[in-house]
Amino acid sequence: MRILVTISRDWDDYGAIQDALSEMCQGISYYKVTVIHGASQMDWFIAGVAYTFGMDLEAHRADWSKGKFAGFARNQKMVDSGADKCLAFIKDGSHGATDCADRAEKAGIPTTRYRA
Repeated sequence: MRILVTISRDWDDYGAIQDALSEMCQGISYYKVTVIHGASQMDWFIAGVAYTFGMDLEAHRADWSKGKFAGFARNQKMVDSGADKCLAFIKDGSHGATDCADRAEKAGIPTTRYRA
């Protein structure tokens, strides 16, 4: 299973992340799960949780040398990489996490949004 996770940079409910990943994987060996994440700030917390569970990690970095829209381009690359599900942790209407969740839904990826 491939899970795309997107998160607001100021998300602070760490327990929600652990609970959501655990619930998403009920009945599945964690060793058969790949977590796709954005490789910046809070994404590394998600990676740490996933790693602790024994999940594989797939990081996608934004190329910020290409300007302020690099995060949106990275979001599309994560969606294009293919995922079975998307978890979106959105705080204060985060543009980046909302954009990634919207793109996942448009691609037909079932998306669960958590809001702070």
